[in-house]
Amino acid sequence: MHGLALIYITLKGYFGKKEWEPHHRDLKKGGGRVDGGKNRVGVILCLTPAERFGGEPVDKANEMLRTAIGELLRSLSERFSWIEFAYAESFSFNDSVSILKELGDVTGYLVFNINMMGGVLRPILLSGKPAVVLSETYVGSGEFLMEYSRALSSGMPVVGFSMRGIPDVEQVAEYVNLLDVVHKLSSSKMLVIVDEVTKDFMWAEDPICIDMCNISREVQSITGIDVEYMTIDAFKEKYYEPASIEEARKVAERWLNNAARVDEHSLDDLVAPARLYLAMKKALIEHGAAAISFDDIHLVGFGLLDAWPCLGFMELAKEGFIGVCEGDVRSGAIMLLMKYLANVPGFISDPAIDMRNGEVVYYHCYAPINPYGFDSTETCPYTIRRAHFLKQRVDVELPLNKVVTVVGLDPANKAITVHTAETVGHEHGPIVCATQLVAKANTEALARNWVWGAGWHRVVFYGDWKGRLKTIAQLLGLKVVEEDKE
Repeated sequence: MHGLALIYITLKGYFGKKEWEPHHRDLKKGGGRVDGGKNRVGVILCLTPAERFGGEPVDKANEMLRTAIGELLRSLSERFSWIEFAYAESFSFNDSVSILKELGDVTGYLVFNINMMGGVLRPILLSGKPAVVLSETYVGSGEFLMEYSRALSSGMPVVGFSMRGIPDVEQVAEYVNLLDVVHKLSSSKMLVIVDEVTKDFMWAEDPICIDMCNISREVQSITGIDVEYMTIDAFKEKYYEPASIEEARKVAERWLNNAARVDEHSLDDLVAPARLYLAMKKALIEHGAAAISFDDIHLVGFGLLDAWPCLGFMELAKEGFIGVCEGDVRSGAIMLLMKYLANVPGFISDPAIDMRNGEVVYYHCYAPINPYGFDSTETCPYTIRRAHFLKQRVDVELPLNKVVTVVGLDPANKAITVHTAETVGHEHGPIVCATQLVAKANTEALARNWVWGAGWHRVVFYGDWKGRLKTIAQLLGLKVVEEDKE
């Protein structure tokens, strides 16, 4: 078998079940994505050449490993029916080089390493594609130790794990899920609504707003998210002004009826935000976007938009869409990442620290009422009240005595920031935003370690997601900065 660059798994060879066959395609027909962007994952089995390490016993061991990996992959193909797994085998450095060329455009690689030495992993792990390498302790550690650290030191988007025997299907499924998250993120679109002048500056990368321009480009280059800018005039003409007043009144009535309290607002006051919700939803669907953002402080403050999007964002979150405050592309990217990674909506916040009491107040004028999941039926009470410019905002009674993970993105330095906190209370001061969530955290460490390149905003997610974020960050080629560490 030595010297073959590719060995395709066939019906008679190793699987014995025909349902595996449709998930493979002859690589020689081309390597582009199929089905309009279907996720393709290259699966590479790195085997030990029998003639170099023991002859017939190694041949038999390789055959057993093929069978075991084949059964595992068939289980994965049934679980991840929307993913095309393209299989190949490598015995050498040159084999791996050839394989990468023939696999073509894939999201990333799932690599099973049972090769002692020889650089077989190097082309794969240094390819720049996200790669998960699972190595066997006894017959893979030499190669794994030499090549995995090399890839990490080069900043490559790789994750590695070494263990005795073959990993079980649940462990591998978790890694496949992470590769699927990378694919979904790169296939996403974020729609950002700005004024005409800002849009012109954005596309020209004018020095006046070069930081904003750079952030958008850097976020796109890291995540693959398609950031599309639309002027507020175009948005109003196509989506907002045609939105039905009658349908908006029904939405507004539902908001009023479901609210725990409504301060200084009538039904008529909520028609404009309800029309904005209908307009946002239509724009998201027509543009194939998963997230929408407004440069809202600018747009509302200068009279270019007559309603805040906060109530509309609340409604969109119940339907699986993401609303992003203040044109913040960085936070929007984090929210998209967590949607695909954990299916939880996020709360963009301005963290305000109280070092005397060891507390952080995370405040903003919108928070999801379904913080445990986009499809969660467990919702939080909310109050509709006035805030900035005396317009409608959402004060959400988010759950207390819970661990939250607070995340930011520093695209220029290719870093994700994380810290955790425990929610302990709510405040309702009139000076700042409507929702004010109080949490215990290591405020002294936050003050010293705050990553200014990620801005002031941080996104709050319910649950402890540090571990999974560290892993997905590696597959995106990002480092993780724990801002609450001493």
